[in-house]
Amino acid sequence: MSKLHIVCKPNGETRFLYKKGAEIFHEAFAASCNRIERISHVETLIVNDQSIGWYVDLSPIGGKALFPFNSYDDAVAKEVEIIDEIHSKGITSLEDYDSPIINAEILSGKKYNILSEIYNEMSLELAQ
Repeated sequence: MSKLHIVCKPNGETRFLYKKGAEIFHEAFAASCNRIERISHVETLIVNDQSIGWYVDLSPIGGKALFPFNSYDDAVAKEVEIIDEIHSKGITSLEDYDSPIINAEILSGKKYNILSEIYNEMSLELAQ
């Protein structure tokens, strides 16, 4: 069973990763919840009408896109790991945070950049 990190900010904002098992917390907060928003996305990168891999888009929380992942499940697992990491530390933005998880992915060969730059780079690689 995985841990669920709940971040409660002084202004009353409550954040947690909505995943299986978190429904009870969503229901508990629903009455006072003004909005629910995504803080990351997992998408497939399509270049020249061809899917070339999956990426985790962390831009909604001040991060960048992490690419490539061979499968949707691998990308989601990494997304959850990163979100759990920042929530466990009470961090709400990646802008000024140096994530050990993201750094390890970069060292293993993953790209971490704004999505348009990754798209342009992959377009050039495929054209060669």
